[in-house]
Amino acid sequence: MSLLATIRESLASNGSVYVSESQTYNYFPPSVKGYIEIRYIHVCPIDGLYDDCALQEFMDGLLTIKPSECRTFHRNKRDEMEFGALMFDEIVGLSHEQRWKTIDIVELDVGLPENFATEYYKVDTGVVSSELKRRINIFCYPDHGYMFDSEGRHTLSLKACCVQPPSTHLKLADIELAPAWMA
Repeated sequence: MSLLATIRESLASNGSVYVSESQTYNYFPPSVKGYIEIRYIHVCPIDGLYDDCALQEFMDGLLTIKPSECRTFHRNKRDEMEFGALMFDEIVGLSHEQRWKTIDIVELDVGLPENFATEYYKVDTGVVSSELKRRINIFCYPDHGYMFDSEGRHTLSLKACCVQPPSTHLKLADIELAPAWMA
């Protein structure tokens, strides 16, 4: 089972989390870091959490798989809460590149080896292999209202963050909770 499938299954079986899978970006040829796909999954606690420490604890307990990178919840200089994120790298293939070196001789009055029949010589320098990776970014938000408002932005003004969810937010019973891949 792929890492992406394992993450989806684990999140789907967690009854205390709402999951929304959004953008997928494909890169071919691969990006500089070898990524051919970057996925974004947005999660939030069903009941909402508005404290950065409680959100960090929630995010840390989401999965038992160790992430490649982790961005913690913290307050920045502008008095905003930076949302936490888990990043996972999964190897999804290999790229094999055949490399050649061509030697051009411009002065033909040089003592050339017998197997050097023309003015150039092509040398196989071997195959270079590199990993093709998928990056899975899981962003964690205080509640589904902030998640829907913030997909793509990863900060929340603490002036808008309060002890109780704002009354303008939808109740979970009013929206469809199951993303297509969970059906």
